[in-house]
Amino acid sequence: MASESPRQRVLEALAHIQPAHVPVDIGGSNVTTIVDTRYERLKAVLGVRVPTAYIGRRARQAAVDEETVERLGTCTRPLYLGKQDLACHQRGDGTAAPKRDFWAALTSWGAIDTHRVLLFGLVPDVREEVRRRIGDLAAGGGFVLAAVHDVRDDVPRDNLLAMADAAAAFG
Repeated sequence: MASESPRQRVLEALAHIQPAHVPVDIGGSNVTTIVDTRYERLKAVLGVRVPTAYIGRRARQAAVDEETVERLGTCTRPLYLGKQDLACHQRGDGTAAPKRDFWAALTSWGAIDTHRVLLFGLVPDVREEVRRRIGDLAAGGGFVLAAVHDVRDDVPRDNLLAMADAAAAFG
């Protein structure tokens, strides 16, 4: 079944139906959002002039606006219920075997490394990380591409854009 809407792509992934394109989450929760200073710089490059709203001021977590969400190809929107969001943090390079052996009935939400690849990698490294994670985790559904944690202010803007663009290209 060809996925058309972002909502349908997420629903298919959650139902373990492989969507036509891997759903992407940048800013859909306090775990996958962008820190305020990085977000302000990203908005400036994208020409977005909406005032920044916050999920949490103390952690400097921005509530990503709709124009930026659209540019990044994000399929999710936040729903805050006053409780901590749950997230799965995948460590190391091997995601293919755990997907096959353990996660067949679970949804992997994340997988893009914020501490090495997004922070210190070059654009080709980020594109390769996205391609590899989609290759390891997207088959059969059950995968939403996102950073494993919120995008901090020291993550290069070009790496964040490369993540979104690579998801569109490979997903």
